[in-house]
Amino acid sequence: MTATKPASGLNTIREFLRLESASGMLLFAAGVLAVVAANSPLAGAYAAFLDVPSRVELMGLLRQLTRAGRLAVVLSTHDLELALRTADVVWLVMPGGELMTGAPEDVVLAGGIGEAFEGRQLRFHPEERNFRLLTGNGGEAVVRGSGLRAALAQAVLEREGYAVVPSSETCTLCVHARESGWQAVFENVESEGADFASLAAFLRGRRRVS
Repeated sequence: MTATKPASGLNTIREFLRLESASGMLLFAAGVLAVVAANSPLAGAYAAFLDVPSRVELMGLLRQLTRAGRLAVVLSTHDLELALRTADVVWLVMPGGELMTGAPEDVVLAGGIGEAFEGRQLRFHPEERNFRLLTGNGGEAVVRGSGLRAALAQAVLEREGYAVVPSSETCTLCVHARESGWQAVFENVESEGADFASLAAFLRGRRRVS
């Protein structure tokens, strides 16, 4: 496989676009980056042309290149959550124009991510390093259970506009996540279902009734 030199950046991007599959694009990127790693830093936006799995693989490749030799990779990306999980150093331009720099964890701890990106319907969760939409005011809800099913039940509740709390004496909605499905107790009335689509439908129905 031959690779064009990074200096001809436009030709490199055009070569990307001519490839038919994400795996082919990733393979081409690997060839380009192998040439670059020999003698120069890299600043590029190759990841924008890839699907999600290939984008993650490319970020892993970039990390391998920086660990294997004296190479610094500078990447401009809109994929903030992936950057927080893979970057060694983050350069974050704040709303006022000042620059916040540091390890991703230090920037998160300082509140920089929330300050820069939170909006009226968007909240950053530092423990999980991701964003969540605020989709309504359905009140508080409690999720009982553990593991993946409980986490997914919480995601459904939040998407439907409920604030999930650890426990509450005044909470009127409690969802039990079980291996067989879910059971909800709403104002002392029980309902149940086998999948999360039915849980979402139940929650939307309760909102319409109330």
